[in-house]
Parts: sequence; structure tokens; C-alpha cells
Amino acid sequence: MSVDDQALVSLFTGLDTPAVSDALDKLGIHGQALNIMPLADYPDVIVGPAFTVRYVPASTPAGTVGDFIDDVAEGDV
Repeated sequence: MSVDDQALVSLFTGLDTPAVSDALDKLGIHGQALNIMPLADYPDVIVGPAFTVRYVPASTPAGTVGDFIDDVAEGDV
């Protein structure tokens, strides 16, 4: 993770997801995180760059579901 990414992640560490969602809405960035509410008071915070996966129809030869796992960087969620 780059220094810039680390700085950005540290800014989000003290925030919960609903607060980030509300801030995006107030900035006019709507539809990014709809109706998110805390389920409980969790003491741990999970924050980091999202590692997203897009599944597509299997190729020939077909890969395995976990082929991407080695590409996930430390700190990704």
C-alpha cells in the first residue's frame, strides 16, 4: 500500500460506515452505500482498500474460485 493510501486509510479508521455513507450523500455522491446501519457496537474496525472480484463464466480450462487470493495485498479488505 502506498504512503498516500496509508494516509487515507488512517483518516477512515475512526469512522463507521454509516458516517461515511452520510458524508458521501452530503457531498452529492448518492447511491454508493444505501441504507447502511450498524448492526451492533463492535470494538474492532476493519478499514482498507477494497479488493473486488468480478466473476464471469468459466473459461476453458476453468480456473478455481480462489485463483485471485494470491493477488490480495496486505491491508486489503
